[in-house]
Amino acid sequence: MGYCADLDRQHFAANQLLHGYLSVDLDVVWDVVQAELPLLVTQLDGLLA
Repeated sequence: MGYCADLDRQHFAANQLLHGYLSVDLDVVWDVVQAELPLLVTQLDGLLA
């Protein structure tokens, strides 16, 4: 069980380094969601109608 836990920690650390998960600015993400989500919903409504 310890071996798997070590791999999980290594995988988590690698993802942080390679993909920059810790450097995501949540304020920017929220601004994009607020600005783009209404347009996306409108486009999806049009496709599903």
